[in-house]
Amino acid sequence: MQLTTKGKVLRTYERVPFVNKETGETPPPVYGLQLLVDEKLSNGSVKAELYDVKITQELLKDYKDKVGQTVEVTCKLFSRSDISLSAV
Repeated sequence: MQLTTKGKVLRTYERVPFVNKETGETPPPVYGLQLLVDEKLSNGSVKAELYDVKITQELLKDYKDKVGQTVEVTCKLFSRSDISLSAV
C-alpha cells in the first residue's frame, strides 16, 4: 500500500546505522527526511506534526535542496503493530 503525505521539508540526515552484534557488519547508509505536516483536528484546529520518513541515497538528492519548501512524498506503509486507516 502506498500513501502520499504533503509537508514542509525541515532537513535531511543520515540515520544511525544498524550494527549486527554478532558479525559487526553494517548495511549501507540509510537517510531520513523530516517533514512538518499540518494535521487537521476534529474540532477544525490545525496542529503541526513532525514526520520522519526513511529515504534512499537516490531520494536524498531530490530533497536535500528543498529545505523550507512544501513537497509531496509517496510512502510505503510499514508498522510493527496493527494500524487503523480513516478516509478523509
